[in-house]
Amino acid sequence: MESFTDNPFQEEGDSGLSRMILGGKYKFPHWDRFPNTRISTGLETVFPIGSPPEGISDRYLHIKPFLVSSHFLRSLPHLEIFYNLNFDLTASPPFHAPPDQIQPHHLMGISIGGVYYWPIHFGNSVDFTYTSNEIDGGNENNVDFNYGIFWTIPKSFFGKWGLGAGIRVPLTSSDENFTFFTKFKWDINLKIKIPISNPKASKNHASQLPTGN
Repeated sequence: MESFTDNPFQEEGDSGLSRMILGGKYKFPHWDRFPNTRISTGLETVFPIGSPPEGISDRYLHIKPFLVSSHFLRSLPHLEIFYNLNFDLTASPPFHAPPDQIQPHHLMGISIGGVYYWPIHFGNSVDFTYTSNEIDGGNENNVDFNYGIFWTIPKSFFGKWGLGAGIRVPLTSSDENFTFFTKFKWDINLKIKIPISNPKASKNHASQLPTGN
């Protein structure tokens, strides 16, 4: 879940919950040629909740498929460089009537120059994101700077729990102010291994079985 907090220096500030995120991710097997590179793909579904102000949430359902490539440095084992290609597809919310505002365009996004620094339980992330709605007939292209911190709670019960906060600063749009957000994360790691049979090994094993003579 994500929450929001208005500018604390304003007299009429507000805070509360803005959206709930459910998703899954598949990690591709490691490549022997690139042992420090990881590739994964997945899907996030973002449900609007609460009554956040305009600019924090558009109150539409968002379906976000993504593809991530990350690389670990041997000299700096806690440092990870990543690139992210994602799409943001919007639809009417499932639990209440569509908002009054016009449904936003579908988006394509790319994270450029992303860096995770994750020593033990406390992490930092920095990246630049490029987003465009030209794939859906729009004419907007934006670049944002993002910084976040995250703390993984040690010895969490039933999965991994964490708390985080971040800031998003638009670099190309003068109509938006920076956004500050907090995040609560609960990961349940469900791993399913699919056995792959080796025909050659099965043939060798069969040849060693007694024939019954």
